[in-house]
Amino acid sequence: MHSAKPTKIVLIGAGGNSLEALDAICAGREAGLPISCVGILDDNPELTGQNIFGVPVLGRVEDAGRMPDVRFVLGIGSVTGYRERHLHIDRAGLSEDRFVSVIHPSAVISPHASIGAGSIILQNAVVCSSAVVGRHVLVLPNTTVNHNCVVEDYACLGGHVCVSGNVRIGKSAYIGSGSSILSNVRIGDEALVGLGAVVIRDVDPRTVVVGNPAKFLRTVG
Repeated sequence: MHSAKPTKIVLIGAGGNSLEALDAICAGREAGLPISCVGILDDNPELTGQNIFGVPVLGRVEDAGRMPDVRFVLGIGSVTGYRERHLHIDRAGLSEDRFVSVIHPSAVISPHASIGAGSIILQNAVVCSSAVVGRHVLVLPNTTVNHNCVVEDYACLGGHVCVSGNVRIGKSAYIGSGSSILSNVRIGDEALVGLGAVVIRDVDPRTVVVGNPAKFLRTVG
């Protein structure tokens, strides 16, 4: 019986989230998964040719189409650029089957949950029963997505976030670290929940809420 063919992964972006994804890939490899990170793509020309933790920066995001034998994952997801994450995917010009999810071995994923292509689930995160995590979602360490939640494509969840049951987080939304979301709440597309916020009511699309309880601060953009 032949062993599984190793999956070679290239990270899109050389920032902090990509480095955390690299840690998750390395941890998976150490745990026996047939995966490895073989390169990074970043639009900063000064990085091309450098090595980051032993992984070479191979070029710009647009170079992805010239790499036929690898899979990709998007590690870009800052609070200043979270609404544009999908643009990096568009520029890469890749079909959806070229992306692979990266899940740290310490994360707990229910067998009845769904994780979309290209998503990153980091250390000690928990995704509970019947939760649906979309494509290219970023879930940072120690975050819990409870039962029957839906996290739509390109959303970013910071560290130590608690998403209670039956919450829906919209496309390209950003949930700041340490925040909590009450059951049955809806977070609109491209909304931003501030650090440590306690969200007890719905959040409109493209708005920023902060505080305990979370209140409207401003419109996004």
